[in-house]
Amino acid sequence: YLFILKFPYLILDILIAFLLTGLFTEIQVKKRVFIFWLFNPFSIAILYMYSNVDIFPTFLVVLSLYFFKRCKIVFSALMLGLGAAFKAYPLLLVPFLFLKAQTLKEKILVIILSFGTFFLSILPFINSVAFRQSTLTSGLTTRIVSSGLDIGFGEILMPTIILLSILFFWRKGGFGIELWRYYLVVFVLIFISIHFHIQWLLWFMPMFAMIYAVGSRDEINLSIYFLLIAFLIPILYTDKSMTVGLLSVISPVYDLLPMPSTALAKFYDPKVVEGVLHSGLFGLGLVLSFRLMNNK
Repeated sequence: YLFILKFPYLILDILIAFLLTGLFTEIQVKKRVFIFWLFNPFSIAILYMYSNVDIFPTFLVVLSLYFFKRCKIVFSALMLGLGAAFKAYPLLLVPFLFLKAQTLKEKILVIILSFGTFFLSILPFINSVAFRQSTLTSGLTTRIVSSGLDIGFGEILMPTIILLSILFFWRKGGFGIELWRYYLVVFVLIFISIHFHIQWLLWFMPMFAMIYAVGSRDEINLSIYFLLIAFLIPILYTDKSMTVGLLSVISPVYDLLPMPSTALAKFYDPKVVEGVLHSGLFGLGLVLSFRLMNNK
């Protein structure tokens, strides 16, 4: 039953592998990116253990990169809009596709087609309060804007928005930076500055596959450290679905097992450990982002 339910994920998983190979010309690079995407343990665990619909927008984001590589920026923008119909996060990539557009006409089309496609997809349901709460005001959306530094009078500075703004204005115009590097840095900056769900890590796994294929040794090493810490942090959450709850489909007995956070609490406060790891991830993410944006 679980295999049947997840079989569409396998189809999209393989399609992403072929799309990634289409972003490169050298045979050896194609092989590396193909093998890393399909067989690295992070992608396998996140997709087949944790993920639900995240593979669909992930596929469309990679397809957006594929079309951009072939100078079809209109289709690239459409794919981001379609991806946002599943989960809204591809809309955060639109400003950076906008930067890569060459003409004013292309820039206007990027905005209209991406956001227009998204709004058309939600138009039939927009009057539903439940729908708005579960899409426009939940999950990633609220986490980006709900925490920050209080500057008085009820106003806060939002770290995620600050970091993305720095990225947008710092490299305005592109300066030869590849679009996939922009996409990856966007995700890195988001995840270091919010409380994230483990299944969201799938969003940037295709870009990490590209680092493995063409990145420098330093970038590859930093990326592996980033993935290890990012994968470990959610395991410390007080959420059984992240750990022992996954085994309940085999037997309800596994649901009686203590969560890692419960076991750790006997020796030390798991929230402190989680905070230390996320703080380390923050510093590591900034270094990785800087390296990615300075490699032309």
